[in-house]
Amino acid sequence: MPIAIIDGIATRYEVTGSGAPLLMYAPAGLDATLDKWTTQGVYAKTRLLEHLQKAYTCIIFDRRECGQSGGRVERVTWADYVAQGKGLLDHLGIERAHLLGGCMGCCPVAAFAVAHPLMVQSLVLYWPVGGAKYRLSSHQRFAEHLAFVQQNGLAAVVELVTRGGKPFGSDPRGGPWASVIKHDRAFAEAYAKHEVEPYKLIVAGMARGLFDRDTAPGAEPEDLMRVNIPALIVPGRDAAHATFGGALFGGMSAAGGILGCTGGGADGGDDAGAGAGVFGEGGGMRWRSPQETGVGPNSPVPNRGGSNSMSAAPGWPSRLRMLGAFPKRRR
Repeated sequence: MPIAIIDGIATRYEVTGSGAPLLMYAPAGLDATLDKWTTQGVYAKTRLLEHLQKAYTCIIFDRRECGQSGGRVERVTWADYVAQGKGLLDHLGIERAHLLGGCMGCCPVAAFAVAHPLMVQSLVLYWPVGGAKYRLSSHQRFAEHLAFVQQNGLAAVVELVTRGGKPFGSDPRGGPWASVIKHDRAFAEAYAKHEVEPYKLIVAGMARGLFDRDTAPGAEPEDLMRVNIPALIVPGRDAAHATFGGALFGGMSAAGGILGCTGGGADGGDDAGAGAGVFGEGGGMRWRSPQETGVGPNSPVPNRGGSNSMSAAPGWPSRLRMLGAFPKRRR
């Protein structure tokens, strides 16, 4: 699988399918690897990547500090994740692309739209993270790592990860660089030599910066309100993906003219899309019923396995285009 060096950090990526370019920020929190599009939860259940690659050139990658991508001990921010995605597009010679984020991947997608709006043709935010429980659990994960470092030191972190091999999302004690430690011996050796106190400040700052609110993080509301990019927003509905956390993207954008469709449903279930709504051209919000949008119960979209969700429909890519999420390129 190809590797691109972006800002001195290796990024493992894959390009699959054909059509307009679609940059995909993977789900799974702090273990966002390209395989999650085919192995994790609703993304595997709906065979999302399989459908999308029929109509789009899908660019999937391991986010930095995840999987086989590299990393650097520094206070990682959403801007760093944006830089990785932009760097990958630059590496591939792509000037403009659709963006899709799942779970925590929605955060850098929103930040990307703010930082580089001319590079973004449209956005899909699928089950954005958010909610008080998500913020608290995220801070708790970093706190457990810091407690382990305080008690045992950084060399013990390397030993733990080397022995167990679990990523940060599975074992918080290993910290946000666990995946890099696991596959890069030189990085692991350098990591163990960091001074503990400065390292603790880096980690604490990273946790506070990434998870600084109860709504969906990634971009400031005032910045999103200035963005005018077609967007589809599918809010989640569980402890890590609070429905209001995803809907916030829509509420914030009403004055700025983001076009979008929202609809929440548990794990792509029968009521996904039951609250579908589309933003009007002038930036105002106009709510539509599932029957109007073609999303949700009694939808004309063909569905598999009895599910009435938009995400489970084999015709999802074309349905997204109909809703304005992936508009055809203007000539």
